[in-house]
Amino acid sequence: MDFDSGFAAARFEGLGPRERNEIERHIPAGARRVCDVGRGCRDAAAVKSRLALPATEGESFDAFVFADVLECMEDPLAALEAARALAAPAATLVASVRNAGHLSLVRDLLLGRFDPVAAGLADAASLRWFTRDSLAETLERAGWAVELIEAVPREAAPEEEAFLTWACLGLRVERQRLRTYRWIAVATAGA
Repeated sequence: MDFDSGFAAARFEGLGPRERNEIERHIPAGARRVCDVGRGCRDAAAVKSRLALPATEGESFDAFVFADVLECMEDPLAALEAARALAAPAATLVASVRNAGHLSLVRDLLLGRFDPVAAGLADAASLRWFTRDSLAETLERAGWAVELIEAVPREAAPEEEAFLTWACLGLRVERQRLRTYRWIAVATAGA
């Protein structure tokens, strides 16, 4: 681990470089103590061990990052509650999850298929799946006030437009929700 005396965050070696500007831009500039909970499902064991580490009494954090790890946790609500307990006043939490309501998954389910794969929306390492609404509900149940949830699209799926036209005809389904690959939520601890 490397520590900078002016910034109280740990850098764990071996997780692989992966810039996540869409996540990092939501971390407040003044945040000095940031708890990065993990780097995706491939590091589920590392996430579990970091969550099990006892926090120093009275320790608090200005920001938390849950980038693509909630899906890999047995109890994501408990992890978010633990983060809330360690949050400084007005702390920020940034979480990203893959969208279980993406049109490729919805289409496959309507066709009677759900085939977990090595990576992606149907990642076999996932224990949980989230939609925009279930992400918001989970954060709120854990004591976080959701400020925004933004959509991150991906390249178009095969036959996307034809499916969207069919799916949105009689159903009140938002095209944006079906096109969203990942949701990024920003929440605050509040008072």
